Amino acid sequence: MQVPLLKKKLLLFIITMSLSVSVSTCVMARDPDVNVSGERMAFDLVILRPLGLAVTAIGCVFYVVSFPFTIWGETNRMRAAHYFVVEPAVYTFVRPLGELKDAPPPY
Repeated sequence: MQVPLLKKKLLLFIITMSLSVSVSTCVMARDPDVNVSGERMAFDLVILRPLGLAVTAIGCVFYVVSFPFTIWGETNRMRAAHYFVVEPAVYTFVRPLGELKDAPPPY
């Protein structure tokens, strides 16, 4: 009866360690020239990320409203999607926490 419980704990330990190693590898891969303080990270997390999420949602609404006018031109539709949805979403979800400069390109 103790063997399944031991296997579950061992499996949980292995998964936890593998995730922590992968996360620490991503953290160590950051650019060492960027100086990010705790205040900047807190400001980004509390103020900028929720604002970015709101702007992304509003951009989605604007894109849906503009869709009937941009449907006839492929470049117009892609440009509207890029400016209204992709740029705010990339700034909100892809940009590293605390780095307040421009977000990396989405592709």
